[in-house]
Amino acid sequence: MHITARRSSTWLAIGLLLCAAGSSPLCAAEIDEVPVPGLKTKPVEAQWEYSADGKTWGAKPPAGAPANAQNGIAPMAFRGTFDVADPQAVAGLWVRIVAEQPGTPAKSAICTGDLAAASGGYWKDLGFCPTLLNAKAVLNGKPVPTTVMPMLYFWLPLQGALNKGKNTIELSGDCYTYWGALPATAITAKLVAADPQPATIFNGPVLGDFGDGYFTVTCRTALPANVTLEATPTEPAGKPVTVASENKLWHRMKVQVPPGTKSVSYSLKSKLGTHETSRGPYSVNFPGAEFRFVAMGNLLSHPIQVERLRMMADRVIAMKPGLVVNTGNISEHGTWDYDWETRFFEPAGKMAATIPTLHTPGGRDYAGTVSEMLYTPADDGYSHNWSKAIGPVRFIGIDGNQLWKPGSETAVWLEKELAAAKEKYLFVLDSQAGYSTGKHSRKPHAWSTHSRNDVMPLLGKFKANAMLSGNDPNYERCEPTPDKGCTQIVIGCSGKDAYRFSGSAMSNNPFFKGKGHDWAGAEQTRGICVFDLKENAVEMKFLQMPDDPKVVNEADFKVLDKKTFSPRQ
Repeated sequence: MHITARRSSTWLAIGLLLCAAGSSPLCAAEIDEVPVPGLKTKPVEAQWEYSADGKTWGAKPPAGAPANAQNGIAPMAFRGTFDVADPQAVAGLWVRIVAEQPGTPAKSAICTGDLAAASGGYWKDLGFCPTLLNAKAVLNGKPVPTTVMPMLYFWLPLQGALNKGKNTIELSGDCYTYWGALPATAITAKLVAADPQPATIFNGPVLGDFGDGYFTVTCRTALPANVTLEATPTEPAGKPVTVASENKLWHRMKVQVPPGTKSVSYSLKSKLGTHETSRGPYSVNFPGAEFRFVAMGNLLSHPIQVERLRMMADRVIAMKPGLVVNTGNISEHGTWDYDWETRFFEPAGKMAATIPTLHTPGGRDYAGTVSEMLYTPADDGYSHNWSKAIGPVRFIGIDGNQLWKPGSETAVWLEKELAAAKEKYLFVLDSQAGYSTGKHSRKPHAWSTHSRNDVMPLLGKFKANAMLSGNDPNYERCEPTPDKGCTQIVIGCSGKDAYRFSGSAMSNNPFFKGKGHDWAGAEQTRGICVFDLKENAVEMKFLQMPDDPKVVNEADFKVLDKKTFSPRQ
């Protein structure tokens, strides 16, 4: 059984085939900000009413709660009515709140699901959007469908049927004021709609789970649309196969190819009415009996990281791995809908589209966009607890954001998977390291404690080769005794941050460097781990990634650590 890790907090689902053209008029002028880059939208003229209790309504916009009062929280409800002449004439509808907030250019936002979760767990980051409505939405008397991910939106996409004539949208929930911001003097709402137009494919494609006879692809479209994926086996050559995903924004497709297929070429086409767009073709080579995989972590996509991430992705592509394993924290704000495309997919999209990725979530990306874009090997395609054999290697991913108390459902599942793993090599992915001397391990916390005391001994018992972790932004390898675990590799230095080791964390790691210890580390150094599967060994090396973009050849990268893993006995 796979233990699902999808959170109970909800965000409002994306998608709709809605419309409003020719109705209470969509104004001719386009607004300055758009929900999706390149999308053409128009304001929808709506009559708004506001309420603090959901019962008494008035035309006066509410003010935000002062940051030092009521914990910065005030209940609010927004109700807008608008007319639609032809519900088939517009392809999308979005709503946002607008806060008049003196002294700050920051943006207001709508949160769907738990706010702390949507913030990525870092409340200080919410200073960027100091007014947030934790909203539930109702369109024409019916709740807008939700999924199981908290998200943060500047423009919230809506889903539901429109009426010909009068329509009503309601938003209700607690409005939060970030404690470092001035209270909003007025909070209003607005709607925008999109006419039928090309539904650009973006936020992908991303290759996820794969196996003998199948692979998976996810992507997102700018508008709810139909997406068709055509894949052609190229080694050995085969007939094209087609998979369709209908009328959605997020598309998750499992593609069946003939068993034994070693490589494919695939393309994507989106269709909305008479409008079509396409992406590809992309070439994919699947791992064989001997293959290479790359481990990286803490990419933390961010505006200052774009060019560095591009260099990292291009270098990984040049290394021709069959697989990328990611140890967490792909994005600085994984649950923020706003700028995934510019921060991650523009610099690293080709890597995601051509090399399958297996992932374990860090604290910043356990939910949100990451959960939709990564198709995991779990039964439901979402769970972050999974087990997968690729040739002679077994990979097991566990969600380090969970607690792994002995006897718990998660711990029982893990022990069962470890006991059943008969492959020659076993690597476990857990964003939380059992042993680390990085800055995030200065003080023991519940997740690292469970990793050390509960997960690691199981890995030692079943002779795992190594646990790969992220979280701490540095490189480290230490060798616990068999009763305490297996080789611990921390590879959290592939992206935005690369820190020094922590003195207090060093004292907490009994396998830190010293007499009789096999230990290696690199601080303030960005890099990746490359694993080459040979006939009778897995050879690992940690490569320093130079800041000079002209250095592109693997032979020119500095090797800072090596280890050879022998087959398990």
